[in-house]
Amino acid sequence: MVSAAVSEARYGGTPGRVFIREGDGVVIVAGADAKNGRRRGLAVRRRGLAVRRLHTDDGVEHAATDYFTAMGGYLTGRP
Repeated sequence: MVSAAVSEARYGGTPGRVFIREGDGVVIVAGADAKNGRRRGLAVRRRGLAVRRLHTDDGVEHAATDYFTAMGGYLTGRP
């Protein structure tokens, strides 16, 4: 990752999920209790990692919104 920040909004879901576009980035779900979105019976939403820019193994830099073109998938070795 070249540029990232903490997301503005709060999200739930499986950590590592490419969730939603936010501003000039793409939010990746993060956090120990983000998976089920609950803690002690209460709904829990955590801030995610808003990835803005990244570079791939070949050294090419990409805007996250160009690299992650489909939401709902998971981080893998390829887009």
